[in-house]
Amino acid sequence: MMGFPESFKIDQRFGQAYKQFGNAVVASVIEAIGKEMLDAAKLKWEQAVLELK
Repeated sequence: MMGFPESFKIDQRFGQAYKQFGNAVVASVIEAIGKEMLDAAKLKWEQAVLELK
């Protein structure tokens, strides 16, 4: 789920492993979230413009 390759070595210390996973970001997930946010903003903008007409 996090996009780590099979060869990725997880630190054996719990605190360090927790930090590794906590700081991990999957670019494709961020891209999808950003796209949805932009689509929602565009829809709101279009609705606002229609209300002005």
